[in-house]
Amino acid sequence: MIVIGAGAAGMMASITAAEAGANVTLLEKNDALGRKLLITGNGRCNLTNIREGGDFISGYFQGGQFLRDAIKALPPEGLLGFFRKRGVEFKVEEDGKVFPVTDRAADIVDTLKSALNETGVNVLCGSRVRDIKISDGMANGVILANGKEFQGGAVVLASGGLSYGSTGSSGDGYPMAENAGHRIIGLRPGLVALNTEEDMSCLEGLSVEDVIVSFVSGRKKVRAGRGSLIFTRKGVSGPVIISSSAKIIDAFESGPGVRIELNFCGGSNVEEVSRELTAMLAASPNKDAVRIVGEFVPRRLAELITARSGIGIGIKANMVKKEARAEAARELAAFPMTIVSSRPMEEAMVTRGGVSLKEIDPRTMASRIVKGLFLAGEIIDVDGDTGGFNLQAAFSTGFLAGRSAALIVAGR
Repeated sequence: MIVIGAGAAGMMASITAAEAGANVTLLEKNDALGRKLLITGNGRCNLTNIREGGDFISGYFQGGQFLRDAIKALPPEGLLGFFRKRGVEFKVEEDGKVFPVTDRAADIVDTLKSALNETGVNVLCGSRVRDIKISDGMANGVILANGKEFQGGAVVLASGGLSYGSTGSSGDGYPMAENAGHRIIGLRPGLVALNTEEDMSCLEGLSVEDVIVSFVSGRKKVRAGRGSLIFTRKGVSGPVIISSSAKIIDAFESGPGVRIELNFCGGSNVEEVSRELTAMLAASPNKDAVRIVGEFVPRRLAELITARSGIGIGIKANMVKKEARAEAARELAAFPMTIVSSRPMEEAMVTRGGVSLKEIDPRTMASRIVKGLFLAGEIIDVDGDTGGFNLQAAFSTGFLAGRSAALIVAGR
């Protein structure tokens, strides 16, 4: 059988199929395996997530229900067991994120390489696949860009998405899937920073801890997420923005520009913040108002809020007018920004969209259109939150696709 793409999904599919007895050829267009894996988690490789008291599937924005069979076949514990029996140990950090104890993504890639070698997978780097060979509705091989052909009783398409194009993820698999008759759901960046209408350059590089992000969808305020935020030259980034980006970008379907609100006060509403700010100003009448606002937020942000609210720099607390105090409270509890776009795909962590899930059997990852074709990893229309969910999906779908393809090859 043939596996296209040596990322997380492709390597796992190859290893699993080979362990099941299949003769596997893994084709990778890059000159090395797992290039995207090496940069995940800032080079530390957030492999999966161990959520306590929660449903793992809830970590996915799209395709969570579709993944149930794949996650059951290779759950987080099973994935960690795969690596542990090969000598890799792990640690669990905040929010259930799992990393190798060495903090080296290279250890994960090296372990996969060793497993490929041990199971006898024929790995061919520098082999760009042009298309999948299909005869009588059955996938039976591939054609390389140089014209060379490989035959196989089954084909696993795990060529990745469009994100992190510098690693070679150029979306080669999408036209292959389309040529096979599959529909591609709109491709767009996921887990990505956002651009704002407002000029935030004065706050560039400023990080704020524990921010709650909300936005209005129709007439309803939707809480998008909570965590740390970083202001950029063109907008906002940081963990809470990255995790919230899918919800916010989806809101663009209702019309251009999405108004978000940033709460810097732990969820206290405007009225509660106003009362607290009033009391603090009254308790220190001769103190600069900006210093009091600065007890809620970092100094640079405090200066911007006092300027925007009409308090002004150098104004003493006992000189702050009622209207300006009320506006400052609004800025602290519901700092308004308008999101006008996301950063480009090249800066996204994952690709949203992909091969339609309606055309893939979730029990096997087999194409419902072409027999002998299996799809796994980022190429399918599944995406999840930060914290290891996307890598788990890649490994699990790869595992299930490899196991299922091996059964087809064996004629069972």
